[in-house]
Amino acid sequence: MEREGSLGRWATLLIVAVAAIRCCVAIVWQVRFDTDPASNPASFAGIGPFGSFVLDAILLAASGAALIAERRAGRRIENWLVITASLPAIAIFAHGIEQASDLFRGTTWLAAAFAGVAAAHLARDAGQRRILIAGAVAVLVPLLLRGAEQVLIDHPQMVATFEKEKLRIFAERGWTPDGASARAFERRLTQSEASAWFGLSNLYSAMMAFGVLFFGGMAMLRRRDDRTSLIAVVLGLACATLLVVNFSKGAIVAAGFGAIVIAAGLWRRTTNWAPAFAIAFVLLAAVAPALRGALPEGFGHERSLLFRWHYLEGAVGALPAAMPIGVGPDGFQDIYLRTKPPRSPEDVMSTHAMLVDWLVLLGPLGLAWAFVVGRLLWKRPIVEADASDSTDARSAWRASVMIAVGIFASMAIAEQSLLSGSWIAIRSVMMLGFVAMFLLSDAWLRRGGAVSAVLLGAVTAVLCQAQ
Repeated sequence: MEREGSLGRWATLLIVAVAAIRCCVAIVWQVRFDTDPASNPASFAGIGPFGSFVLDAILLAASGAALIAERRAGRRIENWLVITASLPAIAIFAHGIEQASDLFRGTTWLAAAFAGVAAAHLARDAGQRRILIAGAVAVLVPLLLRGAEQVLIDHPQMVATFEKEKLRIFAERGWTPDGASARAFERRLTQSEASAWFGLSNLYSAMMAFGVLFFGGMAMLRRRDDRTSLIAVVLGLACATLLVVNFSKGAIVAAGFGAIVIAAGLWRRTTNWAPAFAIAFVLLAAVAPALRGALPEGFGHERSLLFRWHYLEGAVGALPAAMPIGVGPDGFQDIYLRTKPPRSPEDVMSTHAMLVDWLVLLGPLGLAWAFVVGRLLWKRPIVEADASDSTDARSAWRASVMIAVGIFASMAIAEQSLLSGSWIAIRSVMMLGFVAMFLLSDAWLRRGGAVSAVLLGAVTAVLCQAQ
């Protein structure tokens, strides 16, 4: 039994480590010549397809090891959930055989789906559950610090450089300084945004919404402990600040939905209804673009949902081509050029909606993941009679240090073109913050309470923003 427990712990550590690395390292399809090599010969500060495939392989292996460990420990495996998570692999590999970029994107989704199912099984053990949750929370610290670095240091430097080179930059693009294209470019460039390693502020804002709700919930649950509740308040305010700086309306609304789910989970009369609220809000977020499309185009000068309505229109037009195995994980941009409405100003690579993406890119098989998400939201972590705790406080320390070392090593490999004394100092502080937050989260979880209600609300916010 000890051998199975050890295998399960290693699988848990690898799942958390890979997830954290993907949050703390930029991953792109092309790491070289993404800019003019004559002006910038350095490679992109991130990981390319090979590194991404390695992470996918590790995650899939860890997920398989987790299920084997659970089986050997005598705990039930929900085979139908594993099979459902694997169905979209048919579409992914059918496209990936012919197009490497489809494989690059698709295997990452597939590995994440298996990791989610494996984590749900591992979470039956209290010790494994704490590692999974603490890792998800601790990664918010490096994300917070990187976002602050971008807003306070990187962005002012970029704007100052732009002001000096403005005329040359416009001339290279064939723009006149007072032209519409130049004004739009300048407006976007001078707008301060935090995106960390994601490259998109909306994705970063989803993580900040998660942080606002989790830390806010912990501050409320641990309000009798002044020291730790104060830390939760400070971190919650930091997440809220960056959420406001990005001013992602979708993430702000999603955070509001998550707060309602938390309130429902904490109120005795509605505790059992909290998962239903969560699923309802996710579905509401999914249909919000269609509701916006029913309104006049100039309604309230709103553009964000309007553009997503355009993506949805294009996706509906692409449905015939999406049967039976989708247009491919990297195939939406090509089909959207043919199906988008005339008023759409963008040529996007995604519908910016999780459920719609899965349907169009992977065909009906992609909806299997919608059932997996619904299953994990509707039911609490799979409950078994064995609720033993396989870890102690010292194991949390070892786990946090090992994961932090893995993240730091991945950062150094990905950002070798940026290595310097200041880089080492800043990233070291990030990893120290990761370890400290991991240990604090582990301590919070050991004290019990209505943490599951807080987590459900925080995850609901992320899934709402994913729509």
